[in-house]
Amino acid sequence: MAFLTGVLNALKRLMNRSIINRQIQLAFTLPTLSKKNKSKMKPEDQLLFQGFKAQGSPMKYFKLNEFDSPDSPGSGSMMDIEFLKVLDKIREDCGFPFKITSGYRTEAHNQALKDTGQEAVDDSAHTRGKACDIAIYNGSQRMALVKTALKYGINRCGIGKTFCHLDSDITKPRMVMWLYSHDR
Repeated sequence: MAFLTGVLNALKRLMNRSIINRQIQLAFTLPTLSKKNKSKMKPEDQLLFQGFKAQGSPMKYFKLNEFDSPDSPGSGSMMDIEFLKVLDKIREDCGFPFKITSGYRTEAHNQALKDTGQEAVDDSAHTRGKACDIAIYNGSQRMALVKTALKYGINRCGIGKTFCHLDSDITKPRMVMWLYSHDR
């Protein structure tokens, strides 16, 4: 009996976590939707959004559409919420604006990058919403970004002349840094 109670409690916690994650997704997605699409929202999502709207957005510095794949408007909603929260903290600590040059990527867009000779990989963290590339304009910004990313547990960094790649993909090797041979 105690085992079943434990399982039921775990399921309730998961369900509550799912509701919170759905609220966060809605908060990011709705500002990028047209009025026509908002009217098609499920009733339960409308209720979730109403509750979340009163709490405010969890992101201070970004809009979800900044992370859209170029071939799929609204796809920034596929970004990993926890990664975005950490990225927002990194931006706060760095004290300079971030321009996202690549966020979520559809498989088709990732393949197109590979086909044009850019340094995209088959199993890209971008396709799972766990990575982004940020424009960098000088060495001080590059150093501040990498140092702050490490502070917040982002320990996969790619360095290009004009951008830095950050990702939180736990399926890939940790504590690694690499250089890109050319910029995008």
